[in-house]
Amino acid sequence: MHRVLATQTATNPSHKLHQSRPREESRDSSHHGGGGGSSGSSSSSSSNEGGSWTGEDEARSTVLNRGLAMDKYIRGSCLGNGGWSWVYKVLRVADGRVLAGKASEAVAKMRKESDILQSLKHPHILKFIDWHGEPGNAAATLLITELCRHGTLQTRIDHASPSMDRGEILLAVRQVGDALAYLHSRRLFHTDVKARNILVRGLSPLDVVLADCGDVRRVQEAQHQHQHQHQHQQRRRRRGGRSANDTPLGGTPSYYSPEMVRRNRHVGPGDDVWALGVTLLGMVAQWPVLRRHDKEELRAYPGRCAAHARTLLALNPRHDLVLLLARMLEGDEGARAAARECADVAGRLLLLEREREADGELGIESPADFRPISFW
Repeated sequence: MHRVLATQTATNPSHKLHQSRPREESRDSSHHGGGGGSSGSSSSSSSNEGGSWTGEDEARSTVLNRGLAMDKYIRGSCLGNGGWSWVYKVLRVADGRVLAGKASEAVAKMRKESDILQSLKHPHILKFIDWHGEPGNAAATLLITELCRHGTLQTRIDHASPSMDRGEILLAVRQVGDALAYLHSRRLFHTDVKARNILVRGLSPLDVVLADCGDVRRVQEAQHQHQHQHQHQQRRRRRGGRSANDTPLGGTPSYYSPEMVRRNRHVGPGDDVWALGVTLLGMVAQWPVLRRHDKEELRAYPGRCAAHARTLLALNPRHDLVLLLARMLEGDEGARAAARECADVAGRLLLLEREREADGELGIESPADFRPISFW
């Protein structure tokens, strides 16, 4: 499931799976960002930290902007689309800066995303830029954010062979963990942390941001949802109707925490830490294969991830990354690491990494029968 507030990536049709990775079936699959200046020669020389406005963007703009005013923003290449939105590369006329713009017929839903993003101020959360609209023309509405031109962390995982560099992994965990700790300190949680919702803003060093913040929730809201769901379930049972457990959750099933599966609801900050742990499994090339994509298999997957983390810990009892991974994938939410701990541990390990001038190799021993997901 791919969705965004601005998940920024370009599709790469050349990826072929040797094994099935956890499929992401999310609420929206808009992704924007990859390769700002790689397509064609630039007919307008706009180039900045976000990307370049290319000849292809210029050509597409003649079609995409019909019926729209072009005095503030010009739409270029479509960077992705989901169930209810599209994300475009956009050129800001005032200064030539290239940004990302989300468009949708569901303007109220997009406005909610905008309000959430404007309330969040953190260096590793996608930056809100502007809300653009034209009176009487809903089709002109755009949610403008920074453009992260290097795609998503998922793309980085896919291209790594056999795994990401240790320093990159620690940077990603530190930065996303810090963003989550910021949310959690405000009694908020993200609800859909995954590699595809982490955007790569820079490569040397790795610089990532947490995106897709449209479904950020308050912890109190999750608790209220549980009470309402329980009452609704009791009423349906009395009437002989379907159980409320049949109500689909949002988010991405392969990243669900064990408590989400048990309770059929978003629970709280522990969900985010678990999902970051599943993301870490991907970064160290240790994702257990998701054999099928039916309900039964998806419900079993959190237990398989936790079991694999325990096996890795037994094989690598003193490996610092594996120790952190096991803390993040603790099945008991009360014993699971907090986001602040994840960020701090990753930061300390990163300092040690630099002092040792290590070669970036992971050195993680896997079970003899384990085969990591590979791409070619």
